[in-house]
Amino acid sequence: MSPKLKREKIDIGMTIEDFIEHIKELNVLEIIPINEHIWVENLNLDWDHKDPADRTIVATAKIKDLPLMTNDRIIKSFYNDIIW
Repeated sequence: MSPKLKREKIDIGMTIEDFIEHIKELNVLEIIPINEHIWVENLNLDWDHKDPADRTIVATAKIKDLPLMTNDRIIKSFYNDIIW
């Protein structure tokens, strides 16, 4: 579970399992599983950032050639294709 959900900084109004099912039912987002290609890209990022979740998010975006929607300054300073 997300640390922000655990610390109750974000209230999604349902369990994380229900939220994921809801996202799937909307059929507007793809939930991408982490595979060995993404994990290797994570390890090979030339980025001195230790958070494995942030590294995995950036690695996934790079491999899939996707923009990221984030307000995280650390990610913004490393990854250029940012929407927000």
